[in-house]
Amino acid sequence: MAPPTREANKAAFAHLMRNVWGETDDSLVVKTLTYNNCTTRVENLVSLSDNEIDAFKYRDGTVEKTAPTAQIKGLLRRWRAYLAFRAASGEPLY
Repeated sequence: MAPPTREANKAAFAHLMRNVWGETDDSLVVKTLTYNNCTTRVENLVSLSDNEIDAFKYRDGTVEKTAPTAQIKGLLRRWRAYLAFRAASGEPLY
């Protein structure tokens, strides 16, 4: 299977943020993941360590700020659990 295109990865990220997690394009979660270059491969989100997430920043206008890491960690924990559930049930997402 060929790797997904950049457009497909962008669409998958947008789908996850909007339809699965209910985030808007201007939410702190989306701003943070975008600012930290986490939008290229959705499957890479599950491999982020707590230390990597703790180092996240986002840009608010011209000011760089510390990201809401507890919220992001919670979302990623639930995402990992869902992926594990799908894999265990024989219906992996990827």
